[in-house]
Amino acid sequence: MDKELNILMDKYGKRAVQEIKGKLVSDRTHASGETLDSIMYSKSGGSIVVEFDPSLNILDEGLNVGQRISYSGSEGIIRWMKAKGIRPAFSKGTITERDYKASAFLIARAIRARGTIARFGYRGSNVLSVLSENSSFGVDLMNDLELWAKNKIDNLLNNI
Repeated sequence: MDKELNILMDKYGKRAVQEIKGKLVSDRTHASGETLDSIMYSKSGGSIVVEFDPSLNILDEGLNVGQRISYSGSEGIIRWMKAKGIRPAFSKGTITERDYKASAFLIARAIRARGTIARFGYRGSNVLSVLSENSSFGVDLMNDLELWAKNKIDNLLNNI
């Protein structure tokens, strides 16, 4: 692969990770840090692949009314509650795991009834929009790719 293209891919792979993490922090949609820590990039052929925990898709798109949360999703709710310091409302004295499970069930039921994240209109936070072609990331990437391609073509024409 072209050395300059490789450098460009590294630059924008790192920037994609930083942009997503920055949006999660600014939106205050990170709790335990697991989702933040899961965001990484790799290069595959001529592509940049951004990988992350599936919970980021839920934060981005939200859950629609009527969508059920799986058992593993309920465990995610419990981790979120603990990370945010949310105490089960009906627990008296010592909080048990059963109290957390009951609260997670009720939260999951509320999400199924209304959707996710009230402050985003019970929709997702659109966190992945920071990588869209209209974002500063997308515009900068396209400009740098156009410049790289122009230089590559100029070099090829000059060597004829």
